[in-house]
Amino acid sequence: MAIRTRKTPAPKSLITATISYIRELPGAVFFGAILADDIDIAVRKQRIRADFESTDNQCTLWHDLRQMGFGAAEIAAAILNPRTITDCSYGWPPGALAA
Repeated sequence: MAIRTRKTPAPKSLITATISYIRELPGAVFFGAILADDIDIAVRKQRIRADFESTDNQCTLWHDLRQMGFGAAEIAAAILNPRTITDCSYGWPPGALAA
């Protein structure tokens, strides 16, 4: 006996977006069009992370991330796990996920 599945149509209010990754920027996820400003920010975050991982200089990390607008809790998390610096998304409209 064949098993059949029935697909219900997606609601019209469903948000769709193009998702892109750049191999040279691990952890960065781009939604929609990739903007040059977003790439610049992602590259800067990669450099900050690489510098911290090679020097382990927390003072420089605090200074660099404060300039980018990171809060104290985010910087403390970055010290424990530098991956949190570069694991982020770009281009998602603010409030798009708010119900």
